[in-house]
Amino acid sequence: MRRPRVAVYHLLPPGGALRVADALVERTRDRIDYELFRIDLGRNDPVPNPTPDRPEQRVHRYRSRVPFRSSRLYAWTAVLPEVLRLERRIAADIDAGGFDYAVVHHQRFTQAPSVLGRLRTPTLYFVQEPRRAGFEYDLRPRGLGTGLQERLTRLPVAALDARIRAFDIAQTRAADRILCNSTHSAEYIWRAYGREAEVIRLGVDGSVFFPVEVNTENQVVAVGALDPSKGHELAIEAVAAVARTQRPRLLVVHPRGTDADRARLLDMAHDGDVELTFATGLTDAELAREYSRSQCTLLCGRVEPFGLTMVESLACGTPVVGLYEGGYREVVREGRWGYLVDRRPGNGSAALLAAAIEKVQAGSLPVAAQLRAEVLASHSWDSVVEHYLAAADALLMDWAEDHRA
Repeated sequence: MRRPRVAVYHLLPPGGALRVADALVERTRDRIDYELFRIDLGRNDPVPNPTPDRPEQRVHRYRSRVPFRSSRLYAWTAVLPEVLRLERRIAADIDAGGFDYAVVHHQRFTQAPSVLGRLRTPTLYFVQEPRRAGFEYDLRPRGLGTGLQERLTRLPVAALDARIRAFDIAQTRAADRILCNSTHSAEYIWRAYGREAEVIRLGVDGSVFFPVEVNTENQVVAVGALDPSKGHELAIEAVAAVARTQRPRLLVVHPRGTDADRARLLDMAHDGDVELTFATGLTDAELAREYSRSQCTLLCGRVEPFGLTMVESLACGTPVVGLYEGGYREVVREGRWGYLVDRRPGNGSAALLAAAIEKVQAGSLPVAAQLRAEVLASHSWDSVVEHYLAAADALLMDWAEDHRA
């Protein structure tokens, strides 16, 4: 039987979504012939794609002619048009390549890539979450501020953001079939785009994330980029609310963030008498070690769509403490895998999280080996792969039926 030929495109920064994109390819390469399509934004790109090349896999590279800069307005007005130009070429090359279908993930500028609206090849679009900056008030780039630059850029930023929001909606609606990671995400996708999405809850690689033989220290860990949606501010407030005699240090592992972000969080930690350290660029083995030496992992991201951190931590035998919202509430077994608390105004959430940390410190949960066994039984990559392949088969059947009609 002929193996399907599949094109894969994304422009993802390091993080959970990229880990999923890479894992889907790696775990199905024995059944599918993949060709990857990549855009290289140049040496100034602060978050290049770290996915390693493999000699058995063909990679098509498209190099940007526009130098990358970190300014948002520059990225939107100079880099994004170049990315869209290259995506036009990518779509044409995929269509000319005779692929059975294309698997598309996010693009970091517009969320939904423009290839979705251009491809004649059937498309399977994995939406980890909608473009939250386009739909959530607190994340909207409104250009607020009192400085001259902020006042001058306020209207252009708002206008460009509105165009990108409309673009993201149009491209997402053009996808043939949509996958997502949780019921929460599926509901959000319906509200944002008016499209049904098929839920494939993500898995964890037990051969990578397992209890490392290290001593558990008076430390809690939070993982995620240094942006407001990941909730590191709340993590600091929660640790600050733990009784001083039991207060752990907080390790924030982040794939990306600026010096200004770190300085802001350090100032906040200093004010709360919290020992805060940062780690970036960790390998999976190093991350597993940090999970294993921590008392718990804090899940403070606001309405996180799923949270790979959650299942990675549990696979390492480390319980979780977090918020009862988003994808967290669909996975965590309350009082067994950890504790989830309601978000409350003021310092209410921090106080509840602190109390949960103290319960973990008191040894109220199953031992590491039991936590690991339970999460691997319900969140294996084998089930993710089978669901993903079934969705691809359904896509091709629908496509064939539509074209026969």
